[in-house]
Amino acid sequence: MTHLRAFAHRAALQSALALPFALHGQTTFLHRVEHPAGPSLCRFLELKPLGADQYRLMIETSVNGEICAGLATLAADGTLSDMSYVPMGGAYGTQVVETADGGHLFVREDADTTRTTTLLKTDADGNVEWMRYFPDQYGRFLTDSPGTWVQKDGGYYALGHRQDVPANEGYESYMMHVDSNGNFLEAWNYSGGDLWSDLGRDLLRTHANGLVAVSVMRPYFSASSFPYVAIQRWNANMVLEWSNRYQLGNYHVVHSTTQTADGGIVICGSVRLTSNGDFLSFLMKVDSLGQVPWTRVGSYQHPVSVRVVEGPDGRLWMTGNTDYLGLTGTAFVAELT
Repeated sequence: MTHLRAFAHRAALQSALALPFALHGQTTFLHRVEHPAGPSLCRFLELKPLGADQYRLMIETSVNGEICAGLATLAADGTLSDMSYVPMGGAYGTQVVETADGGHLFVREDADTTRTTTLLKTDADGNVEWMRYFPDQYGRFLTDSPGTWVQKDGGYYALGHRQDVPANEGYESYMMHVDSNGNFLEAWNYSGGDLWSDLGRDLLRTHANGLVAVSVMRPYFSASSFPYVAIQRWNANMVLEWSNRYQLGNYHVVHSTTQTADGGIVICGSVRLTSNGDFLSFLMKVDSLGQVPWTRVGSYQHPVSVRVVEGPDGRLWMTGNTDYLGLTGTAFVAELT
């Protein structure tokens, strides 16, 4: 049985202003370094077609003990060329945004005690255009999930959370806006024990040039469950259109969010219906008005959905794994009917 509730709630816009945000200027890395023969770390990030059987490969790697963002050209025969690596530091996984000019924005963050958000912008050839450093002031996290940075109107928006809040309010959701050169413009805080808050999972630019933010909520810091999926939608002028929270069970995990041609979204995730139950795979379609045309909740034997892709003909395809952790199972692609 599917249990679904949608709660419209007021948008707790604590601030839509330029907070006293410290931007410390530092010398930009305007060089690329040679990669050692035996790297200690190499993690694939994204692959982008370049044409003529070539692809742009984006990786996270370690050069002489320092974490770097890397770019390379991959040919059809598997050979690599035009490799470049730029030191970024940080302790949390790298996020990548493919920018409208063919370049990339890389984002990394340091460990909790010395947290700094680092932005690195490269051009289409992998050359560094600029780097920016944002020292943390609020217990701020802007790398909650790989899909929480997006380009819009030349600048960039990021969805994350803050932890410097009263214990009875949970975390605060936090959204930051920087310009095309990485300079801070404004930030929004959303907070409150019963409001939209906590871990950012996806931030998408809509077909109408607005934004859709997807988070999972935990009302209180000490709570062991995430009882809601929270979604907000803004128009092209960043005016909030609606803000809802949705409940399928006791604990929600969002794996990915896909925008569909009709302006809606499909969320793939896992849900625990009770506090001591098993996690079940779920899919939820939310239209552009915040309504839910359909949901699907799997049984204990059903595989885990990871992402939904919409084909040119409007058909939906689900990718996933038969094992919850993706370690021993089988990857699959299935059509949704």
